[in-house]
Amino acid sequence: MRFRLILIFFQVVFLSHSGICQAFYRILDKSSGETLKEYDCEVIQDGYINYSTLKSNGSDYYSIAPPYSDLQASGKHRYFLSIEKRDYLPQWIEIDLERKDTLEVFLDKDPNFREEEKGLFFNWCGIPIMRSYYPKPFRRWEDLPENVAEQIKKQVIARIGPAAFQKLYISTAHQFDTDLMNRLGVKNSYPPGTKSYRVCLSFSDPEKGIAQYTSELVYLDNGTMVVPPKFPIFAFHKGERVANWDLKPVQEITKSAQENFDDLDTSSQPIFEYYPRRDTFAWVFSKQMEKKENGLIRSRTMYLDAFTGELLAVFYDETLSLH
Repeated sequence: MRFRLILIFFQVVFLSHSGICQAFYRILDKSSGETLKEYDCEVIQDGYINYSTLKSNGSDYYSIAPPYSDLQASGKHRYFLSIEKRDYLPQWIEIDLERKDTLEVFLDKDPNFREEEKGLFFNWCGIPIMRSYYPKPFRRWEDLPENVAEQIKKQVIARIGPAAFQKLYISTAHQFDTDLMNRLGVKNSYPPGTKSYRVCLSFSDPEKGIAQYTSELVYLDNGTMVVPPKFPIFAFHKGERVANWDLKPVQEITKSAQENFDDLDTSSQPIFEYYPRRDTFAWVFSKQMEKKENGLIRSRTMYLDAFTGELLAVFYDETLSLH
């Protein structure tokens, strides 16, 4: 409501001004009122074309940088300000490039934001960066089209079960319009007339050694999940431990790994991932065994079940480094 009031006020006061772009922007934390400097903000033409970015040069105020390529501002187009960072919920606001006032945008903290912490595993999908096409960002189920959100939930629950699903949250999500990508010559493998949704689902379990684990899924609005998330499939398992994703603490897993190999390298952070050969989560411990003068590197990779601590596999690899 505060954002809307500001827009209405400026619309009345500055209506008579004209120009080629809105003069300034301020990006603020909604709860503290603190100005956010050096924040990535994009200006999107017609809701899908990368037009420009905002620049601040370290000050409290941003302005629009010169447009990308040969794009020109025009009253025939609509323009949107897109703000997307991990720690705040994304913003997608229609803007008027002929305004000369200062537009203030207040950002809400993402309640599911997780910091990277030393000693804890962390991964995320990242944000897609494309030269011409810009996918619209989302972060909450209610921001997706209702039928899309319901179908994604239904299909994910069918794969992993309701208990595990309750632990998940959206860390990033983006909508891709196939016809608009084709119009810009962006290569894709999806049928014309469809929209695809890249949704990154995450869970956090710091007591077990996980700040955040993330896996992406890709869903088409024709009902097809073309890329399923990398989670253990509930229907293939028995027992509440797996159904509830009740993991063993990574410290216990590390002890199990040391029992198998007393030369375990405990100085490096093990990796948490989905292990498809056994349809389970696994902790992965890697160690460089030898490096020869000719660049040949011998290494060992060990996989342990994250639920039981069972040794799943050990692989020995040789790679040639040319550097």
